[in-house]
Amino acid sequence: MNHFYRITNYSRVIVRKLLYPIYDSLCINELDTPQKVILLLSHMRAGSTLCVNLLCTNPEIIGMGETGIRYSSESDFRILRGKVYSRRLRLSVTERYILDNLNHNLNISNPDIFFNENVKCIFLLRDSESSLSSLLNEKFLKMACPKQVDGKVWASHYYRNRLAKLTEYAKLINDKEKSLYLTYEQLISDTKTTLNSLKSFLDTQCYFSEKYTPLSSKGLFGLGAVGDPVSKKLHQEKLLGNKTQKPRYLRKSRKNVWKVIKVQMLLC
Repeated sequence: MNHFYRITNYSRVIVRKLLYPIYDSLCINELDTPQKVILLLSHMRAGSTLCVNLLCTNPEIIGMGETGIRYSSESDFRILRGKVYSRRLRLSVTERYILDNLNHNLNISNPDIFFNENVKCIFLLRDSESSLSSLLNEKFLKMACPKQVDGKVWASHYYRNRLAKLTEYAKLINDKEKSLYLTYEQLISDTKTTLNSLKSFLDTQCYFSEKYTPLSSKGLFGLGAVGDPVSKKLHQEKLLGNKTQKPRYLRKSRKNVWKVIKVQMLLC
């Protein structure tokens, strides 16, 4: 069994390092300038799934939530673009920004990528009491916490270490032109003002919307809503149409669905 997992992980590494950059090289940039990258730096249970969905209501932004990419150099942005556009079965790059959601310290192995002129960072935080309460939700613990580890110890350790790393990143960047700081409370209680701040920070021509179509059919509307009644309620309030509907790229036709399944089997 361990041998099987080693082969599987090795295959995924090959896909990330080889196939995604190849797909990126096939993409046609229809923009006058290089595509910029938005890194959403947050922690689990901070409302990052909701934030990703709201960001992607703007047609100038494309993303797919957490990609799991570990960034060590600027060349990894090619992997990001290849992964996102291959999942969307697209070759034309028309969006000014591409988005990735980073909730773990392992996602960044070289902080120098923050200083790339085409990178902008959005910090999203949630207060400790609400975060820990949500992390300790029974459904979420079954999904995220190792079986051999006590849930309270794991949640406290993760939250403390993640906040320390985010603080380190914020001090390192220390530039209002490259970073924006948001809280979970701002996102849910003053959404309109928050979206206006995002528009100003990213300098987009198009506006953001409080109503969105979910980017993922996993969990409720992405794993971020699992076991969190506050996030779940907010997702329901801001969701367009039927809450069980599939993402747009899966609703076009049965033929297209099979194409997506085949591509995902290869690239997952």
